[in-house]
Amino acid sequence: MTEKEDDFDFKDFYSPFTQSKAIVFLIIIGFVVYFNSLFGQFVWDDIPQLVNNPLYQSISNIREIFLDHTYTYYRPIGAIYMSIIYTIFGPTSFWFHLPQVALHIVNSILVFLLFKKFLSIKVSFFLALVFLVHPINVEAVSYIASVQIILSFFFALTASFIALSHKLVRPLRYVLLFTFFLLSCLSKETGVIFIILIPFLMLASGQNFKKREYLQTAGMLGSSLLIYVAMRLYISSTPIDLDFSMSPVPIMQASLLERLITLPMIIFFYLKTLFYPIDLAISQNWIVNSTDVTNLFLPLIIDIGFLALLIFGGLFLYKRKKKALLLYLFFAIWMFLSWVIHWNLIPLDMTVAERWFYFVLVGLLGMVGIFISEIDIKRKELKQISVWFLAIIIILLSLRTMIRNNDWNTPLNLYEHDSKISTESYDLENSYASNLIRAGRNDEALPHLEKSIKLAPEYWVNWGNLGVYYINRGEVDKSIEAFNVALENNENYSFAIYNLSKIYFENKTPEEARKFLDRAVEKLPEEPNILYLSGITHYRLGDKAKAINEVKKAYQITEDPTLLNLYLQMEKGEVTNN
Repeated sequence: MTEKEDDFDFKDFYSPFTQSKAIVFLIIIGFVVYFNSLFGQFVWDDIPQLVNNPLYQSISNIREIFLDHTYTYYRPIGAIYMSIIYTIFGPTSFWFHLPQVALHIVNSILVFLLFKKFLSIKVSFFLALVFLVHPINVEAVSYIASVQIILSFFFALTASFIALSHKLVRPLRYVLLFTFFLLSCLSKETGVIFIILIPFLMLASGQNFKKREYLQTAGMLGSSLLIYVAMRLYISSTPIDLDFSMSPVPIMQASLLERLITLPMIIFFYLKTLFYPIDLAISQNWIVNSTDVTNLFLPLIIDIGFLALLIFGGLFLYKRKKKALLLYLFFAIWMFLSWVIHWNLIPLDMTVAERWFYFVLVGLLGMVGIFISEIDIKRKELKQISVWFLAIIIILLSLRTMIRNNDWNTPLNLYEHDSKISTESYDLENSYASNLIRAGRNDEALPHLEKSIKLAPEYWVNWGNLGVYYINRGEVDKSIEAFNVALENNENYSFAIYNLSKIYFENKTPEEARKFLDRAVEKLPEEPNILYLSGITHYRLGDKAKAINEVKKAYQITEDPTLLNLYLQMEKGEVTNN
């Protein structure tokens, strides 16, 4: 072997820089950056949507998932995805995090391949890297309940590649286009925007598509959208709830004028987080109440300045290269459509959320890529400086993402960190308090409960947790008062009804307990714990027929052998009144 053959040159790893090498780098970097997220626990809405939701815990429930109308949104594909994982691996968070990280890496590869159709391989790779490692995407990747965003993006971008492909035979091409677009919409509503983006992409790509192909593509997308609407409105019977009077979310309670006043700060939030991703937090529930310089005019000026930069980029391309301008406009429309739906012009359940920028970021990166590709840096020194500068950006973004992943590792970590940033969130304060109580840190929970109640006195969950706080302290009367306020705010709040049932059963006379439990059974006729308590109470008061009927019903619901034994003993009169 010659000396030359023995020499090792690091450049061999990336020179020549091929598509295959770029994809390998994206995979490696993706798993390195998100490795520490794989061991995070279930947090935030993972608990009610998955851990405490039997519907999503078995693939055998697929029919019920499609018919589910528990939520105002309709996203059965994400639910089916979670039910498959739960069926195979059970409630182990690692097996939910791993495919979600893998899907994000796959999405980043698709972004790279999309950009590479129009840009140089190196520019495309850098832009895909930014998408891969940017901290604004951590919420979409590390938060299990947000997997529908990742899925919707994957299906939408796959549909886009199918629309551009001439290798697929025509019938298969349109069947796949129809299917993947429908899957995107059924994963998250944002996928609907691709009914506009896909035809525009075909036009901007420069490929010679015939008029017939545009019409057939539009027909497939339109048919798919009609199927989605039919499933959304008629198959699932999922209501489109525009009555926000019961909602404690400030932006939902705000008038249109208040939301418009808040809009400049909403846009500024995303721009700030994009360029300076330090203060990351969940559950952002704020509105702008004052038309002062800090809250309205300064954000508005920055927003206008950002818009002016985008317009300047378009004018620059118009003078230099008309074809590049068409691509620039395509990504501008991508950015605008995926962003405007999250501006709370129609109220959403939060003011802003980092995960809502997942689609938007690709549109913005595409615009940046088109613009910088038209800038010719001739001096070698400037090129080297640019490369090092971009490398430093990727390293800093990656480190910030790894640090943010750690915040998501446990509920307490997340709520403790984020409550210091998102200081006006009734939901975050309540979640933090609830987890402190579960951790046995009862006294630490009270200030957060009080703050949550101050921010949202009409909310019911924070009052319910205050009731638990007082139960733990042995202050029965105060706990009853707190639970009653919770029921005044939401008369169907089962958590408060059950806890009050237990309190009355354990601390009041049988007659007082019976009066409350009769109302509780009327409200929750299928709740076995309440049926059990009511049955015991009626038995103590001598109404054995009703007692037997309620305990029997509780057994039929749960198939608990202990309840069966109690029911049989009641029938034989072998149960004492103690």
